[in-house]
Amino acid sequence: MNIHTYKYLLVAATTFLVMMITIRSAHADLRVMATGDSHTTVYAQQDFGHGNLISRVYEQRRDDATQLRVNFGGITTQTYINDGRIADVLAQDPDVIQLLLGTNDSANQFDLATYSNNMTAIINAFTGYTNGRGQHPVVVVATVMPLIAPDPSATVATPFIESYNTWLRGQSQVRDDFVLIDFYNTLTSQSGWESYYSDGAHLGSAMTPYYSFGEYPAGYILLAEQFRDAALNAIPEPASLIVTATLLGLPLFSRPKRN
Repeated sequence: MNIHTYKYLLVAATTFLVMMITIRSAHADLRVMATGDSHTTVYAQQDFGHGNLISRVYEQRRDDATQLRVNFGGITTQTYINDGRIADVLAQDPDVIQLLLGTNDSANQFDLATYSNNMTAIINAFTGYTNGRGQHPVVVVATVMPLIAPDPSATVATPFIESYNTWLRGQSQVRDDFVLIDFYNTLTSQSGWESYYSDGAHLGSAMTPYYSFGEYPAGYILLAEQFRDAALNAIPEPASLIVTATLLGLPLFSRPKRN
């Protein structure tokens, strides 16, 4: 067996190993972290007696997903940082981080500089983290959904929400280390979208009749699906990984034999 045969066998074995690793990795259980304010409290509750929503929507497109959650009703970006919630998120070693913050900032009339500085610090901490699988998590950020009547902050909050969302959209154009879902536009483009709200701030809550029928509010199903699709679209499918691994090996196989 000459040196060229050894080389071909080595490349073939390496390519096969990469294929197997990528298939296993692509189908491994995803650790999905939902973090934010009271919106997260509702759409990422752990148990409604019929399975948690995040795991359920992920399983519609792939294998199992483990739902993780760090959230507090009424929290702003400032209290999120001050109370150590970034460390709480990273301590759970996520593969995906779904982030929604800004409703309470707008209700408290935090200016854009405060919101953008805080969100930049939070996003940077998440995108810079390396998890136990040696990967940076996929970070998905949602624009802030509207506040509407009868919520008492609806009128004063609206211009702040608009400024936050404009900034987030701009950041998604100049940064490639996180994915933005424009949930504000997705929600408001739904027919009769205002009817999704239970109190002007939430798309249904644990105190509304939705839960007595054993189902999640339609608005939060939409939110969970938007987060899921953005996250999974950012993770290569097994087939594309295998093609990449194979193509990397082809130049070595095709090298002309030296005399």
